[in-house]
Amino acid sequence: AYLGSVTFGIYLLHPLVIELLEMFFMGVFGIYPPAMYAAPAITIPIAGITATAVTMGLVTLMQKTPLLKEVV
Repeated sequence: AYLGSVTFGIYLLHPLVIELLEMFFMGVFGIYPPAMYAAPAITIPIAGITATAVTMGLVTLMQKTPLLKEVV
């Protein structure tokens, strides 16, 4: 039930979160795309789980805010 209530918000926000996470990892840790895609069997699931978890947290916070509740 909970996942169903946040699915649309995850769909809307996940491209933004993916871009922000990519900029964060490239800037802070110095991990550049060739190194990130060196082991796709490891990096793709980690990136997917991380992006989904961060986006789910953002959507949950947005649903608790009265003004943003109508958006997501």
